[in-house]
Amino acid sequence: MPLRHLPYDTAAPAHSAAAAALQPWSVERIVELMPGFIYVYNHRTQANEYTNRSVGQYLGYDPDELRAMGDALFLQITHPQDLPKLIAHVGAMQDLDADGTLWLDYRIRAKDGRTVWLRSVDRIFERGTDGHVLRHIGCATDITAEKQSSLDLASAHAQLTEQAEELRQLTFVATHDLKVPVNNLARLSLMLQDCADDLSPDVRELVDWLNRAAEQANEKIASLVHVSQIRDEPVAPDPLIDPRGAIAAALWGMRARLRAAGARLVLQVERGLRVRFHPDDLRAVLHSLLQNACDYADATRPLTITIRAHATANGLAIAVQDTGTGIDLPRDEENLFGLFKRLHVDPPGQGVALYCARTLVQRRGGTLQAQGAPGQGATFTLTIPRARTQP
Repeated sequence: MPLRHLPYDTAAPAHSAAAAALQPWSVERIVELMPGFIYVYNHRTQANEYTNRSVGQYLGYDPDELRAMGDALFLQITHPQDLPKLIAHVGAMQDLDADGTLWLDYRIRAKDGRTVWLRSVDRIFERGTDGHVLRHIGCATDITAEKQSSLDLASAHAQLTEQAEELRQLTFVATHDLKVPVNNLARLSLMLQDCADDLSPDVRELVDWLNRAAEQANEKIASLVHVSQIRDEPVAPDPLIDPRGAIAAALWGMRARLRAAGARLVLQVERGLRVRFHPDDLRAVLHSLLQNACDYADATRPLTITIRAHATANGLAIAVQDTGTGIDLPRDEENLFGLFKRLHVDPPGQGVALYCARTLVQRRGGTLQAQGAPGQGATFTLTIPRARTQP
């Protein structure tokens, strides 16, 4: 069914070169150049009355072949699983407003046997005198690549979820099943230490080594449990808090360590700040940063720790700056926040605190970044986006 030519009024002035260029074009020419393919569906005959030639590019059929299928069109080329929703979609056109639009994603069997995903966008083309829809017009585009990408992404997500669950179970089994033998080793080493007077110096040295190894194993297991709990714990809605409370709690919890390190504290915290963050988690993050500052104090100069908190254009920032030994960036940045990664042998540690601190912050949409240089101290800055803050 050919479409009529565009009306052209020779008396009307041409307002632009583009308008003049359109004068000899027909509607048929325009629809052939549009992306996708256009069709007109007759609701009484339940068949396509018109399909432009672009359909061959997508499905391999020419318009005459589709029209020849008549009311068997849907049965012959629609994927069986999508046939019910396509029929319901056509039926829903009867309830569509004059300016309404319906769209549907569904699968079609191309002439060469391929399965093609189409996205149809349909509008009413003609109504009868009784108000019923006689015809609707639509444009269908090939979204096979988009759907395949979505399927691939869903499959990858399912695999990652499965792997994460396996890792969680493995961590649970490892941490809980290892506790018994490690605790047994620790008890055995303590029993042997009680008999130290009856042991030779070489044996006492071996017992001390056994005791240290058992303690290290217990610390690793405790760290694994801590990491597992942080990653598995759901992120509940956070209360609106004044960060000064979490800062004060972290300083109180670290008071003995700060005193032992001879640390001088400088607080530069704006008043009236509010942040969406769990107070215990914020305290834990700050505790880790304070602990790190104490652990890496420079023996050649006094330790000063400065805590700054202020509003930013994007939200809230809390910085913990120290005058310690510093860090070598960007060389050490990956290890700095890596799980079980450490930059130095001394002081001893598990390489967990900064990893957990960054994880706690990132789970709430924030960041934890480091700045510094060897011998010039370090600054760790916690940022929380405006979406989680309130004036």
